[in-house]
Amino acid sequence: MANLQLLNRSEVRINTSASTILMDNLRQLINRLNFTLEEDYSLLVKVYRQLPSEIGLLFIAQKVCLRKANNDNEYLYECSGPLNMCTKTRNQEYASFVVKRQHNDANNRTQFAFQNPYWDDRYLELWTDGNVYSSSNIYWLHVMPVQDGVAIYDAATSTSMICGGDPAHWSGNLHYAYVLRAEDFDAHRDECTWIIEDCSY
Repeated sequence: MANLQLLNRSEVRINTSASTILMDNLRQLINRLNFTLEEDYSLLVKVYRQLPSEIGLLFIAQKVCLRKANNDNEYLYECSGPLNMCTKTRNQEYASFVVKRQHNDANNRTQFAFQNPYWDDRYLELWTDGNVYSSSNIYWLHVMPVQDGVAIYDAATSTSMICGGDPAHWSGNLHYAYVLRAEDFDAHRDECTWIIEDCSY
């Protein structure tokens, strides 16, 4: 609570280093495994709202949708085909994911898994063959703030990221999502930047 009160003080808001330290304190608090069990919900919401907006939604929204940052009507969800993921026109029922969290990986970062209740509770998964699928097995991802949205990486290595929008990966009306190397993010920023939306209702 003290960190939140300090963040709201005008002298702290104009002091970049003080704000950074307080935000780091909040992130460490969030990464504690039992934080959500110890605190009341209203305090949790206040803490999570201090995070970049998309990241905060991963903690407070009941369901989220993943939209391409450069297209207001292109969402990530399962194609009509066998377990592949596509970018398609918004359909909230199909595109909504329940977010699972796992705290404190080796680098003290929160990992996220995206589970789609409509598609038999399957999880978003990156495969080494370059495709994005849904799977019955839980698959952990890192979500990192970038300019104009977030990038979504595999949690195990952080070397692969989810992308979409390149016609080279399309087959007719199936606009397949695909995996690119994380080191190539700057060259593929438009394809690999996502907006997290609250799709709870």
